[in-house]
Amino acid sequence: MKRPCWTLNHAAEGVYPQHQAMGDGYDYAAPNSIRRLTHDALPDFEPDLGTAVLHGHARLTDLLSSAPFSGVGYLVSGRLRAVLEGFALPTHRFYPLAVTHRNRPVEGYAWLHVPGAQLPLTDSSTVAEAEAAIDAAGMAPLDLLKLTRPSRFAYCYVSDPLRGALAAAGVTGVRFGTAKLFR
Repeated sequence: MKRPCWTLNHAAEGVYPQHQAMGDGYDYAAPNSIRRLTHDALPDFEPDLGTAVLHGHARLTDLLSSAPFSGVGYLVSGRLRAVLEGFALPTHRFYPLAVTHRNRPVEGYAWLHVPGAQLPLTDSSTVAEAEAAIDAAGMAPLDLLKLTRPSRFAYCYVSDPLRGALAAAGVTGVRFGTAKLFR
């Protein structure tokens, strides 16, 4: 990661999570349902994303918290997507997503699937070992990196330039933390 590095998190704004359920009749057991998605790799099928139904008291933000998509991706607005597309991202895919809020369609949202980086790290890996693994994998130039293992490093990391661009664009629904890596 470009130094310094920050963690990207959902900001607790109003109801959490903002997206609590899929639309009526969504088949969670279908072979292409969101339950078949993993945090380790992009799917080898076209996922049925259905309709994301936001809680009636949810605030519409650029980054929406989601229970159904928890851990496997992010619900992002067109504004957030536009900022992200200007930066070096790992393997990822944007999927258009139907969203409703208070029984009305909300335009411009997508689901962003960013699989977690597969690095040779264990629960006993040190910060220095994690940084060396990221460097060795050629991921240091990325502006966004998602780690899912080990749990102590399981965050979405963003570079300082990306953090600045998100703030300059007025992106809502995000908060940043100080990363354990690349301090």
